[in-house]
Amino acid sequence: MNEDHQKIDELYTRLKTLSQQQEHFRREIDTIKHELNKLKAKTAYRSAALDSSSLISHEPQPIPVPIVEAKTAYEEAIPLADIPSQKQRGGLEKYIGENLFSKLGIAIIVIGVGIGAKFAIDNELISPLMRVVFGYLVGLGLLGFAVKLKADYHRYSAVLMSGAMAIFYFMTYVSHSFYGFMPAVLAFSLMVAITGMTVMAAIYYKEQVIALIGQVGAYSIPFLLSDGSDNMQLFFTYVAIINVGILLVAFKQYWKTLYGMTFLLTWLFFSAWCLFGFEAKREFWMAFSFNTIYFLLFYITFLAYKLVREEQYVLSDVFLVLVNSFVFFGLGYFLWEGHPSGGKYLGAFALLNGLLHLGVGVLIYLNQKADRNILILVSGLVVLFFTLAVPIQLDGNWVTLVWMGEALLLFSLGRIRKAPIYEKLAYPMLLLAFFSLMEDWNSAYTFSLYGEGASFSPLLNIGFYTSFLCAVGYGLVQWVNTQKKYPFPFQDSSIWALASKFMIPTLLLLVAYNTFGFEISQFWGHKIRLLRNREEANLQISDLYQFALVWRLVYSLAFLGLLSLINYNWIKSKVLGYVNLILNVVGVLAFLTTGLYALGNLWDTYYQATVYPKGMIYVWIRYFAFLPLGLVVYASYKYVNSSFLDVKLKIPFDIAFHSITLWVLSSEWLNWGTTFQMGQSYKLGLSILWGSYSLLLIILGIWKKKVHLRVGAILLFGMTLIKLFFYDMANLGTLPKTIVFIALGILLLVISFLYNKYRQVLFGEEA
Repeated sequence: MNEDHQKIDELYTRLKTLSQQQEHFRREIDTIKHELNKLKAKTAYRSAALDSSSLISHEPQPIPVPIVEAKTAYEEAIPLADIPSQKQRGGLEKYIGENLFSKLGIAIIVIGVGIGAKFAIDNELISPLMRVVFGYLVGLGLLGFAVKLKADYHRYSAVLMSGAMAIFYFMTYVSHSFYGFMPAVLAFSLMVAITGMTVMAAIYYKEQVIALIGQVGAYSIPFLLSDGSDNMQLFFTYVAIINVGILLVAFKQYWKTLYGMTFLLTWLFFSAWCLFGFEAKREFWMAFSFNTIYFLLFYITFLAYKLVREEQYVLSDVFLVLVNSFVFFGLGYFLWEGHPSGGKYLGAFALLNGLLHLGVGVLIYLNQKADRNILILVSGLVVLFFTLAVPIQLDGNWVTLVWMGEALLLFSLGRIRKAPIYEKLAYPMLLLAFFSLMEDWNSAYTFSLYGEGASFSPLLNIGFYTSFLCAVGYGLVQWVNTQKKYPFPFQDSSIWALASKFMIPTLLLLVAYNTFGFEISQFWGHKIRLLRNREEANLQISDLYQFALVWRLVYSLAFLGLLSLINYNWIKSKVLGYVNLILNVVGVLAFLTTGLYALGNLWDTYYQATVYPKGMIYVWIRYFAFLPLGLVVYASYKYVNSSFLDVKLKIPFDIAFHSITLWVLSSEWLNWGTTFQMGQSYKLGLSILWGSYSLLLIILGIWKKKVHLRVGAILLFGMTLIKLFFYDMANLGTLPKTIVFIALGILLLVISFLYNKYRQVLFGEEA
């Protein structure tokens, strides 16, 4: 055992030694590479510089692979003190000494030249011509040093080169503007040449900072040499030409910062002029042309980046494309809106934007190597501008219908044609169509009850047509979602799964329900409006409100009942079933409270009021309304006993069913009692009804062996006795009291007898 430990220690020691040797060899490789670079520069060797891998492949290999593997294994086996690499040891120091100091130095030199020039000017030590010549000489000196030092000190030389170009720009501006040594044409040409030299130097050095200096200088030229003529066409033409060159450089060297700066400055200049200096009548076509040129220039450059280099897009790329598209559309919309006859072309302009992006999307789709995310981005812009074109050019319900058609087209392309990108775009469009439909509902079904309003034709109006077609659209999407031959293309945990499983069914239910629901409300609202100005019709108007409420509740219960049966028999959706049960409960409660109250008011109006003639509808509508109530109860019963829903609600359903039945029977007794003027007797009848129903529940509880029914019967009987003693007895005579007590006593005896007779069945005991 001791020998093994000793051998392990020896191996660890050897590994540590080899790892230290590896670091030594790596530093020697760096030294050799540096010497080779110097030799190549002296011999004017023009071939491509060898990269680090090629250098190592042509040199003797001092580091065998086992050493690297041994070092890794050794470091994993025991914790060693980190051996700092050259980058770690000299990271901050290297940056300050080689990079930061050089930039500060060139900046200080430029400032020093400026201070010295100012001192010489203030004291008239040198003539204006010599000042300009001296400035150019300083720039040439920096340029010469930069060229000489490039081979050995690349970054340092690049900083000197950028300083030289900055001095050339400055001295040309001074010689023209301050001293008048150069005419404007010569100064402009010279600055353009300096810009070209700067761009060439940037490419030669492969340093973006030089190109940025040339960019700033190029954009400064028109401002520095302006003669006040305000020739914007010449200025924007110059900017377009400069942009072509700069963007070509940015693309060739892959300098995103240069592209971003060009993008920012161009749109900044152009937007400021459009907003503050633009004259619509005289400069419309010039402004629109340059707006289009700049947009296409940046759009094409972006696509070239992504398609040629097969690069994956990132958030900054999305931001630039969206800003480019939105600025172009926003400025174009502003220009067309300001044109005397441009208002009618705004929708066409938005449509052309969509068609442009559609063409780009087709090209990307045909390019199999392109990042699919770019296709998503461009397709999103297509949908966006097509969507914007609709409300700009159309009005009212047409907007909703076109958006719904667009959403269905996208969904069919995504699901049926198996292009998921379009299905992702379809879901926001389906939601947008619903919001537009809500606005249509507000316009079609809302008017003041006190105004004249418009005529209304039930089921023959634009509001119903729009709602019906949208309901069909959502129904088609939901139908496709249930078809196994069109499988869902996204993960179940994705936001698209939530949209498919929850958003679409919800929108379908809301639209389908309101398609006829609003028609019912509008029908009665229209009748109320027509009678509003007739003073003798006040009572009838009150009845119309009751009818409107009752018919809306009848429709709601019928809708919920049919939906429950459709889901139970065909759809078999658990989520829809749960939601349906909750809505059924809400609908039944609304009917038992506000619905029965409204029906009672109509009943009383028919039998008591004599102000205006009334029909039997005041009576029979009560019993017609019980039909959808029974439908909802029956459908809920099917849900509770279904296998696909798998809910344990049989006991709650039993309780709810008998509560509803007793509630309706009690309402009927009260209705008939008040109609035939039974006085206080109908109160006693209600107590007898409750007691009788308690007996029925006891019988059913014993027969079906349901404890909850028997317990419910006992509770109901207790409530009946409390009502009897504390409410009913207050105003009753001797005979009614005797009858009630005898009746309830008999019921109690019958219940007690049943418990004793079926004790063995109920409790397993002998009688």
